[in-house]
Amino acid sequence: MSTKCEIYHSDFVYLYEDVFDENTAFIRVSGSGNACVELDFNKSQNVTVAIPDEIMDEMAIAWCKKRKLHGALGGPVGNEWGSPDCEYD
Repeated sequence: MSTKCEIYHSDFVYLYEDVFDENTAFIRVSGSGNACVELDFNKSQNVTVAIPDEIMDEMAIAWCKKRKLHGALGGPVGNEWGSPDCEYD
């Protein structure tokens, strides 16, 4: 049984890591949001998920904070506003 560590969620997108496998991110799409899922298993086993820009922006920011990538992106590198170490969101 897996234990999920939530990184981001909205009404239909859930980004998480498994506590026992923190080297892999998982995205679960559900609900009736604006997501569009296309499965193409006949050609090359692709899954395409359309996510609204605003949700993708929020999810990307949450991922960068979780991975502490703010310095790599040219952002704050310490406890400044916007860093994952800042106590304010």
